[in-house]
Amino acid sequence: MLFRTLMLIFTGWLLVSSGCLGKKATPDEVLKELEQLRSNLDEDASGEAIAKLEKFRDRYSRFHVSTIVSQEIAKLRAQVKGRFHVARELAREGELERAEKIIRDLAHHFAATDDGRWAKEFLGFDFYLWKANHLIRDQRFDEAEESLNELFKKYPAPARISEAERMLDAITQAQAGRARTVQAQARSASVQLQVLLRSYYRKHRRYPGALALDQLDLDQPIVQSKIKGNLSAISDYQFSDGGFSLITVAKDGKTRFRVTQGEITAVD
Repeated sequence: MLFRTLMLIFTGWLLVSSGCLGKKATPDEVLKELEQLRSNLDEDASGEAIAKLEKFRDRYSRFHVSTIVSQEIAKLRAQVKGRFHVARELAREGELERAEKIIRDLAHHFAATDDGRWAKEFLGFDFYLWKANHLIRDQRFDEAEESLNELFKKYPAPARISEAERMLDAITQAQAGRARTVQAQARSASVQLQVLLRSYYRKHRRYPGALALDQLDLDQPIVQSKIKGNLSAISDYQFSDGGFSLITVAKDGKTRFRVTQGEITAVD
């Protein structure tokens, strides 16, 4: 949004800058290059944008456009103040990737400013806990654990190690709880599928010729929908006049059950 706004006033700057002393008129191809450059700038990475604009300005310092770009750079620098708070607000709203990009850009490119110093200090330790906490909230447990492991690699024995360890404990418990839920849902779906196949046989005096999760046609749509919601696949389906056998695969892709007309057993 910031860069689109600057584009709107770009033409006006060209007119004003036409009277700059000691500068040559800007060739069309240079203006096109600037337009292309600006279209690729990231508003969440102001420091990186400034660096690219400075490089362009220095390359074409003999042209009027260099004055325009200098003004644009100054405008971007003036808007750095408050960016750290903006990043934290974005994180609170769930936009974690944008928030991280802004914070890293501040720490790298604006280390001499208050926002840059806050960002650098934040990245030193709190960032990893902050990121892990938000990932846990979104139930992205594997990514949260990865964030904390990055912290342990960087700080083998930080002063607040116990805080990170407690968070890892919480992640482990959450992962275990989710695994139990997925397993229970898969077993329940296996039972429902077993019942449907028995019912299908009683009604049609035969078992279906083929069976797959995305092609269930066992006369009970509501139950079939629940089965699909709790499984990721049905495989190894076999049948005869004497019965059937198949494998159900849970949503985690790991938990499997062998389902026959008479029993349901976990598959290692």
